[in-house]
Amino acid sequence: MYDNILRLSDDPDVNEAIRFLRQREVVHFQRFGEAMEILKDKKL
Repeated sequence: MYDNILRLSDDPDVNEAIRFLRQREVVHFQRFGEAMEILKDKKL
C-alpha cells in the first residue's frame, strides 16, 4: 500500500511521511514477532 502511494505522489513532504509510516509498520511487525517468541519461550 505504501509503495503504491509513493508511486502516485510527487510531493516530497507526503513521500517523507509515507516512508516514515512504512518503516514504522516494519518495526512494529518485527517487535510483535519478537514478543511472540518471548511468549512461546515462557510457556515451555
